[in-house]
Amino acid sequence: MDYLGLQYDIGGIYAIINCANGKVYVGSAVDIKRRWIRHVHRLRLGTHTNPILQSAWNKYGESSFDFLILEEVSDRLWLMVREQLWLNDVQPWKRENGYNILPSAESRLGHVPSLESRRKQSISLSKSKTGTKASEFQRQRMSIAHLGKPWTEKQRLAKHDLSFMDADWCKAISVRTSGENNPFFGKTHPPELLPVVRKNAELGRHIRWHVNRGIINPNCVLCGIGIS
Repeated sequence: MDYLGLQYDIGGIYAIINCANGKVYVGSAVDIKRRWIRHVHRLRLGTHTNPILQSAWNKYGESSFDFLILEEVSDRLWLMVREQLWLNDVQPWKRENGYNILPSAESRLGHVPSLESRRKQSISLSKSKTGTKASEFQRQRMSIAHLGKPWTEKQRLAKHDLSFMDADWCKAISVRTSGENNPFFGKTHPPELLPVVRKNAELGRHIRWHVNRGIINPNCVLCGIGIS
């Protein structure tokens, strides 16, 4: 099934199927298309929160996976119940059947990943935030994914109408974040942490303003030593 051809706002139980070996990942969402787009985006970046599914994606390739709606569920209150029934039936948490981590439809709250899983996820996330440019294919897919997805009136107003930021609003924000109301009031950074903070800030500015724009600034030390 072409997940981009699915309409938005269809909720229910879905499966991501590895056509090469028949293993599945079962999940639920109030908007399956948005969830699938998020899955694919993270899998392509190598930053998916499910390392088992990510490993299979890396091994077999994107073309080996398909998407299937197992059941449409219009009432979100029933999503967990219906998902649990599908999990009980398919048992995708067993490695011979699929890629789910937990046997229940509950959240992963309380599940502690291994140190190795956390290390790999940290590396993947750091790579995805260092100015890596999307390929032409990825940009086209993202463009297609947003077709037929118009902004709501609320989104349009939020983007263009800033009239709410009047003097009273600014004063209220100032009062709410001044003095003891400020969460950082009375606190200081540990002295040993300051060099690390400055170094990370300098690297972030270099990547944002120089690397991402293909600019070599002669006044930038990082440009001078070729950090990209």
